[in-house]
Amino acid sequence: MSNGTSRFKARLFMVVFMFLVTFVCISVVSAIHLQSRERVERNESLYLKRGIMAAAGVDVPRDGDLVLAWYDACVTPVPDTGQAQWYDIREPEGRTRRAVVFLREGAGLWGTIRAAVGMDRDLQRFTGIAFIA
Repeated sequence: MSNGTSRFKARLFMVVFMFLVTFVCISVVSAIHLQSRERVERNESLYLKRGIMAAAGVDVPRDGDLVLAWYDACVTPVPDTGQAQWYDIREPEGRTRRAVVFLREGAGLWGTIRAAVGMDRDLQRFTGIAFIA
């Protein structure tokens, strides 16, 4: 009988130990996720804005604050009308159109591919393309 009891205790110990290790790991991962969520969202937004900038044919600076300042001054998002979301890109003074950037999505091997495709103000030539996701 003591042999059966020791086996039960060993199995119970193993289950409790695995539960505690799992609980600790999940708690650590959840804490890291909650701590870094805002940074991840900011980086995703910055990555999209850099892609729009590159597709418009503008040299992309390394400094994220310069990208955000350019985006706020020169880019006007146009709501999705069922075809594709697009952005009106103007010169820094805001009067003349520099380019138009369209966001397009398509099926890829492991998931959706998202690209920013830029065209000049007359929609005659490509100004650039950037793959976002």
